[in-house]
Amino acid sequence: MILALVVCGIVLNAENPAAVPVDAALAEVNLAMREMTTFSAKFKQIKKFRILTSNIVLDGSIYINRSPFKLAWHIEKPMRYTVIMSEDRLLQWDEETADTKEYKFTDNPVLEMVAKTYHDILLGDFSRLAGECDIVVDKPAYAIKVTPLAKSNMSKAVSQITFIFNQNFRHLLHISIVEPGGNSTTIDFSEIKINGAIPEKAWTAGNDS
Repeated sequence: MILALVVCGIVLNAENPAAVPVDAALAEVNLAMREMTTFSAKFKQIKKFRILTSNIVLDGSIYINRSPFKLAWHIEKPMRYTVIMSEDRLLQWDEETADTKEYKFTDNPVLEMVAKTYHDILLGDFSRLAGECDIVVDKPAYAIKVTPLAKSNMSKAVSQITFIFNQNFRHLLHISIVEPGGNSTTIDFSEIKINGAIPEKAWTAGNDS
């Protein structure tokens, strides 16, 4: 899942002719995505394992509200599972236990760092990715590729993350995560709605969601 996202860094890969100066390109992405006040979509997440012939496929819905920030990630198939994130806490619910767990970021600095990274990336601010990764912005492909440096802690879990955007960099269409061992995860968004009303039940964790 996109929980693989942790703090990375920014440098220009000059060997890629499609790459452009990173600071300016990321500023353009940030400006374009600021037009997005809400985002809702269906998603399909596919986890591929190098040593297995079958994949894990998850289907669900995602909702994002820019201000105040709220993120809801509802897995609907093959099981029901929900994560709801706000500025200061995270709620987690799963159908098997029917329990809702609450985690306050003030009690968990690591979770707070991951949550802030989610917040920034999903809203178009990649500046938090600083110090541990190469970042290439491929404008013709509407893609941002993030490669952790060998010295970084992130490189132990992630080899590369690719973000694919729509043609004006206004919102994400696809996320691809490759792990060092050869496993990979892809997330594709469909039925995307920008700046539409989000139903109140989207922010509910449990049987009413």
